[in-house]
Amino acid sequence: MKQIIFTFFLAFSLTSAFAQWSGTANPNTNTNIGINAPTGQNSMLNVNTDGDNRHVISAFTNSATNGAAAVYAEAAQSSGANSSSAVFGNIESGAGFTFGVRGNATSTTPSTAGRAYGVWGRASNATAGTNFGVWGELTGSNSGTAILGYDRIKDGSAWSGILPTSETYAGFFYGDAHVTDRMGIGSGSLCLNALEAAAPSANYRLFVDGGIASKELFVSTGLPWCDYVFEEDYDLTPLTEVEKHIAEKGHLHNIASAKEIEAQGGFEVGKITVNQQEKIEEIFLHLIEMNKKIETLEAENTALKAKISARK
Repeated sequence: MKQIIFTFFLAFSLTSAFAQWSGTANPNTNTNIGINAPTGQNSMLNVNTDGDNRHVISAFTNSATNGAAAVYAEAAQSSGANSSSAVFGNIESGAGFTFGVRGNATSTTPSTAGRAYGVWGRASNATAGTNFGVWGELTGSNSGTAILGYDRIKDGSAWSGILPTSETYAGFFYGDAHVTDRMGIGSGSLCLNALEAAAPSANYRLFVDGGIASKELFVSTGLPWCDYVFEEDYDLTPLTEVEKHIAEKGHLHNIASAKEIEAQGGFEVGKITVNQQEKIEEIFLHLIEMNKKIETLEAENTALKAKISARK
């Protein structure tokens, strides 16, 4: 008797539920909500759309109001160290391309008033240091990258989609990358906080805790180069004064001392390069002057030797 009552109750509940939408429901075919007569090859569940037989569920909203969504999912707050997801995508990788979650945003009529985001991530109000708009994690034993960025507009189809087979990356970008504010490379807050505090300028944007390896380095200093040293009105410091300055100060004139470098936590490459080039050019002027004196002395010495030989 209880089984009969339960069966009747379940049938009544399902009938009432299906009566709430305009559409058809058949467990042997497709289920349609908001559309009475879908055409073509449909999804198993169609909501306001004909769907696609490649998709188990297809949904469409024609609302243009702020916050409109074809699918909206919400989950209860997790407890303790547990995790919860409003949307969870899981797929086993195979011979083809697989996506746990895929987002696509495009327009046939682009407008400067709008923006297109394939995937939008936002996080807020969690414990300090634990807000992640988008989280990418690389696991397993093979190489790859947790987050991949590929600029197909600039680079076309030149990239094969395969990273170096023996390397792993937290992030890999094929194309240009732009950061409007600071970037730190190295051990956490030391890059930004400690290095910025030690830097002579507060306008630096890249902080590296460690060495930088590069094939070339271009420094745009905004400072005048040192050709002014070769101008006729340049006040070349005599070597006697240079010697006196070194004896009294312990460093070259117009060059920062060891104490000054230590106090500011380092030196600016552009500025120190200009200073050093200035000294190199001054040295050459002194050498040229010395060479002229040596040539004069050698000429005088040759003349004296000739006179001495003539008297013999």
